[in-house]
Amino acid sequence: MIDWEKMDSTQIVRFINACNPWNRGAGAIINNQVVCLTQAEMTPDTPEQGRQPGTIVTMNEKEGLRVFCTDNRVIRVNIVYVPEGLFPGYRLEGRGIKINDRFIGS
Repeated sequence: MIDWEKMDSTQIVRFINACNPWNRGAGAIINNQVVCLTQAEMTPDTPEQGRQPGTIVTMNEKEGLRVFCTDNRVIRVNIVYVPEGLFPGYRLEGRGIKINDRFIGS
């Protein structure tokens, strides 16, 4: 499971990518749902500070699923795994997840 409070953006991206495909990605909890983040990358984004780690910054087809990390950087989660299968990260909105929702620590 990803620990959003303790892991920085580089650690999270490496962990997510290392857990694919053998574990269908790294586990993450959001809105009482467990999802697996399967492929991620660093972004050059510099959003406003003061967000809590694990907060969703964007979630759309153009910008993708971008998540704020504890080191004030943003990662882009390109692929997620849910029981229905593999999907682009921004498709989590179909599970009731929205911008400013927050992944919680393990």
